[in-house]
Amino acid sequence: MKNFVKLSFAMMILASVIGFFSCDEPIVSDLELTLSTDKSVYVNGDTVKISIEAVTTNDKITGLVVVKGGNPLVAPSVTDDQNYKETVNYVVNDADGEIEFTVTVNSENNIDPVVKTIKVNVVTSVEVTLGASTSPLPSFVNGTTLTTYTAVQAFANQASVDLVYTWSASDGAIIGAPSDASFTLANWTTKNATKIGRITEKTIAAIDAVNTYAVKNLVVGDVMGYVTVSGTKGIVIVKNIVVNSDGNVTYTFQVIK
Repeated sequence: MKNFVKLSFAMMILASVIGFFSCDEPIVSDLELTLSTDKSVYVNGDTVKISIEAVTTNDKITGLVVVKGGNPLVAPSVTDDQNYKETVNYVVNDADGEIEFTVTVNSENNIDPVVKTIKVNVVTSVEVTLGASTSPLPSFVNGTTLTTYTAVQAFANQASVDLVYTWSASDGAIIGAPSDASFTLANWTTKNATKIGRITEKTIAAIDAVNTYAVKNLVVGDVMGYVTVSGTKGIVIVKNIVVNSDGNVTYTFQVIK
């Protein structure tokens, strides 16, 4: 009888141990959320296209919310609870500066939702016309304030000059840093080394990758990014060109704030 009691007790302990270890472990969700936009610099009236990818193999997406500045945006409904790939559009109507979008995804196996943000920059387009060497128009500009200077004014404000325009028979229309050899700035003691180069996409990454100091043979439609020595970043678009030494170029400047 004692042996039976001992055996029963041992079996109860064993069953308890087996039951403890056989309890279902919580599933760790593999839900991944990625966000991207078609570019990162916009003007008012542009449409920001936010691409959203929420993907999982061991979980189920139960809801998704997109918010800009506390205001919800219309997002496509979840139709595939393991593979959400949709685009949310936002028409820009904001002051210059950064705007932020937040995407929140809820799922069955996550107690806390997956949250990610993405930021873009809003800029204002400003037309600036710079003249070549014998033009009466100013040839110098500050990359932050977009103040323009004639040759006399520029000499008196050398530290404020970030970009210069000129024209030559060999290199056509040229815009670049005062420090670049394309420009002869006699007796200047301060020549800012502004980086400027053609870019293929209007993104901060593309602007940051610029490592040249002048762009030659400008044509209408050229898009360039620049970074001043003080850290201002911007985009320059060639709108119109009048060739020769007495000609000029009209640019659209977009300063990123």
